Amino acid sequence: MKIVRDSAVRQEPAQPQAVSPEENRFSIRPRQIALFFLWMLAFTLLARGTSGALLPEVQLSTPAPNTITQSLTATGTIQWAAGSLFYLPEGLLVEAVFVSEGEAVQEGDKIAALRREDVEQKLRSLQAELAQKQTEYARLTKPVAADSYDLEKAQQALQAAYQAAENSAAAWAEKEANAGSERDALQRELNERQEKAAQYAREIAEKQAQRELLQQEESPDEEIISRIEAELTQLTAEETQNREALAEAEARLNEADAALESVQSQREEAARTAAQAAEQAEQARNDARHAYEKSVEAASETAAANAASATVLAEQIREMESSVETLKKLDEQEGVFCAPQTGTVESLQLMQGQTSGQVGGSISDPERGYQIRFALEAEDAVQETFLKAYRALERFRGDAGEKTWLLRIAINTCRDLRRSAWFRHVDRNVTLDVLGEPADPAQEWSQWDDTLTRAVMGLKPKYRETVLLCWYQGLTGQETANVLKISRSAVMNRLKQAKTILRKELEAWYHGE
Repeated sequence: MKIVRDSAVRQEPAQPQAVSPEENRFSIRPRQIALFFLWMLAFTLLARGTSGALLPEVQLSTPAPNTITQSLTATGTIQWAAGSLFYLPEGLLVEAVFVSEGEAVQEGDKIAALRREDVEQKLRSLQAELAQKQTEYARLTKPVAADSYDLEKAQQALQAAYQAAENSAAAWAEKEANAGSERDALQRELNERQEKAAQYAREIAEKQAQRELLQQEESPDEEIISRIEAELTQLTAEETQNREALAEAEARLNEADAALESVQSQREEAARTAAQAAEQAEQARNDARHAYEKSVEAASETAAANAASATVLAEQIREMESSVETLKKLDEQEGVFCAPQTGTVESLQLMQGQTSGQVGGSISDPERGYQIRFALEAEDAVQETFLKAYRALERFRGDAGEKTWLLRIAINTCRDLRRSAWFRHVDRNVTLDVLGEPADPAQEWSQWDDTLTRAVMGLKPKYRETVLLCWYQGLTGQETANVLKISRSAVMNRLKQAKTILRKELEAWYHGE
């Protein structure tokens, strides 16, 4: 079967872009290059082998600034689409079941009646638990910062110790300078007294010599002798006073010397004390800085742990919020659960008198139960994956394995493809009348039991991705966490939830019913 898609696009003239030689240089390990092309070959063969489609031929023409029509013809495979699972809150008593397996229902038809009291109690309990988890999430997402108070306090103490040392040194320097100035003044006074004492000694000796000469004359002049003796007496008295002042000056100088030595000694002691205080303050600052660095590391580890826990908690909150909305809707409908879509009840996991499970059953539309699977989408995803990987190869630092890195790109590419306008707007459903009869009646649309595969592919995307990576690709829990950018605990939780859903969905299949 061929599907043709037409779309009108506005095409502007392409502008050539210059590429620097520096942008084309790569520093890639040979092992990475080899693994890159091996994975490219494997994915290409897988895409071709699972689809068996032919790639469309594309003709290129020079773009022009006008409206052009782009047509695409692709080949696909018609496959049966498994029924869509519908989910219920767990633990609710089923009072009545209004449908049975194989029965056709319209969207909004009653499926089952759940006890209203259970719905209300479940809603209150879940809302209270949700509020607690939201509070815990707010706590986990709150920024974690190290306390720098002790470090700031120690830094201030160190600065104060440095300032005290400077002030002490300046004060004692001033005291020493003053003591030195006083001692120098006393030394000058002593020197002056000593000079006067020498001068008095000379004058007294001269007067005594004059008196002796006059006394040796035959007729000495008594008047002159008397005047000389009077002068001699005066000089002796002055010399005595000077001698006493000299002795006092010597004593004061000795005291000044002692005072200067004391100031110098005290200055040295104060300098040692200030240096010790500064050293102790610096050691305290270093200890505080070391403690702060440890607290920063601890805060970082706490923040990382909180972020991981918050990731898991956020997923739980989203699921609980969805359950709360479902319970609110059930409460508004007085406990009656209605069909989410039109179709046929393919499976039913609800029984009167029993409590509900997470999976209520599945509904499929036999009139639109077949879909076209385009090989082009798979090969486009493969080619786009390796194109992105090739462009990002230079930035690959080896923090994760090549397989994990490439799978991460592939998952993001597939998600982008599913969000594209082409994927969302193209109708893949095919009515039964276009299928006709098989060319060979012996052939069937399904040549093997694909019940398990269809059940896995019917899971919610987050569960399906985790199951495919762990159980089909053989990745470990940590490798899967790295690919999906979630915590390992979240991976294990998703696997647990998927097992629960699959166990209930495939219960009859287990027993060959």
